[in-house]
Amino acid sequence: MNYLTLASMVRNEEHYVQEWLTLHYVQGFEQFVIVLHKCDDKTEERIRALPFADKIHIHKVVSDTQRAQMSAFVWIAEHYGYTTEWLLFCDSDEYICGTESDDFREVLANYEDFGGLFLNWSEYGHNGERERPPGLCIENYVRRQPHDWAFMGKSLVKPRELLRPYAPASCNDKLGYSFLSPHMFKTAKPTVHTDYTPISYRYFWHVEHKCHEIARCNHYLFRSWEDWQIKHHRGNCNDDASLDKGLQDCYALAKWEHGGNHSVLDTSVVRFAGKVREVLGR
Repeated sequence: MNYLTLASMVRNEEHYVQEWLTLHYVQGFEQFVIVLHKCDDKTEERIRALPFADKIHIHKVVSDTQRAQMSAFVWIAEHYGYTTEWLLFCDSDEYICGTESDDFREVLANYEDFGGLFLNWSEYGHNGERERPPGLCIENYVRRQPHDWAFMGKSLVKPRELLRPYAPASCNDKLGYSFLSPHMFKTAKPTVHTDYTPISYRYFWHVEHKCHEIARCNHYLFRSWEDWQIKHHRGNCNDDASLDKGLQDCYALAKWEHGGNHSVLDTSVVRFAGKVREVLGR
């Protein structure tokens, strides 16, 4: 039985996937379940080249569907939930970390009486980078938005606490299912913020409380302009004509210029850079 597992759907992240997985590996993640979706770059090759590749389970979406993330998360819960005490659902531009502890298992030890832990986003910007700079993402992008708006984030859950039925293969049919969105899941025991406040389920994509102490989810939505154009052309894995316009336009080109000029200097995650480089041999 593993204690801590990361689960994600990934598409065309050859430039960042090694750093992203390694950052979590050095914090004590013991198992990784990666579903590749419409990948046509070297993402899989880069994953298999990692020194801890034996801890990574790679699967692929065989259909050409664009709206695939929720179905993949349900599949992961069904096939890997029994193998782990804690399961993190996140994207490849989301890097979770403790604010003080370098081992995330130490963070979770304080939440064993709960069904899940919600981590609010810290939204990092592009630092004005037009081209992708060399080096690590966590060192290149160190300015974020103020935390007063950050009501979105990602969840770690105890799979045995997930309520059934999980979800249909649709983001629109939410009521009566525990997989509300890629961000929130209903659990038998309360899912809480890091200050032990239970999350509300009034909305499916964001919460009504924010807390960035103890741990958080660094969201590198806006990296360089070069990276943003790639995101724009590949689209969102939940794009669909029946979904709301916000999802369809989440990577609109115009969003980069005004969306990533953030002002708060925050280098707290940079303390992991040395360990990440050591594992990667850089």
